[in-house]
Amino acid sequence: MRVVFVGEAVSEAGGLPFDGKNRAGSERRGGSGWRLAKILYTTPDKMRARYLFMNLLRGKGWDRHRAATKASLLRGSLMACGERAVIVLLGRRVAEAFGYRGEFFTLGEEPIGRLAYVSLPHPSGRSRVWNDEASVLLAQRALREAGVL
Repeated sequence: MRVVFVGEAVSEAGGLPFDGKNRAGSERRGGSGWRLAKILYTTPDKMRARYLFMNLLRGKGWDRHRAATKASLLRGSLMACGERAVIVLLGRRVAEAFGYRGEFFTLGEEPIGRLAYVSLPHPSGRSRVWNDEASVLLAQRALREAGVL
């Protein structure tokens, strides 16, 4: 099973998506990578080795059409690979780019059955929902239902 975490990057900072490092390259606890690793019971390095990551956008401004095109390409390539895949949608705009209308912390499936979605709030510090431990438990439950954990 393939698992792809899809987010949005709005900065021009280099490095891997959700890498848990600052611009100088040192570990930065508390960033998106660390928060996501905590939800997955792992470290950012092990997380990057096990899962795939993709940002729909880099740079300033959100381009809805460009994001939807990238989402469609990813969906098509995962469906063509023939194995079950889970796309973890990080943030409301990412979910909208995929046409996913479900609530956060829920599992949705394509009618074909090979593609599942888990919608989570973006793991950045701007998303205050992660300050509540219940949100982490809800995310873990949804990821477990999808077979990610």
